[in-house]
Amino acid sequence: MRLNDRNIFLVDGLGALLSATFTGLMLTRYSLFLGINVATLQALSLLPLAFSIYSFGCYFLIKRTKPWMLLAIIAVNSLYCLISLAIILFREKITWRGQTLLSAEIVVILFVIFLELKIYRSLK
Repeated sequence: MRLNDRNIFLVDGLGALLSATFTGLMLTRYSLFLGINVATLQALSLLPLAFSIYSFGCYFLIKRTKPWMLLAIIAVNSLYCLISLAIILFREKITWRGQTLLSAEIVVILFVIFLELKIYRSLK
């Protein structure tokens, strides 16, 4: 599948849904192992859940992508990365496993942001 201004929302929506499920359901079982409390993980999972609803809405309901639609998802993905980075830097009890997990997620999201920016530039 070749990424374009429409199907990037499908990719983003699926990734965000996976992230929300993984963070909110799976990781909460290992919160002590990660050094991140359950409430933080559940709150962190709400952001990608909202992103997935937005991205799926753009993919399924919008016929023509406007540049601001991509800019909005780039902004919220960037915000999610910043929040994850803040958890890594400022949570006193986070373990190296929690830091590694959040760092890996940041790297994946930054790659998606890079792709979204590339498509955004092609729309302008």
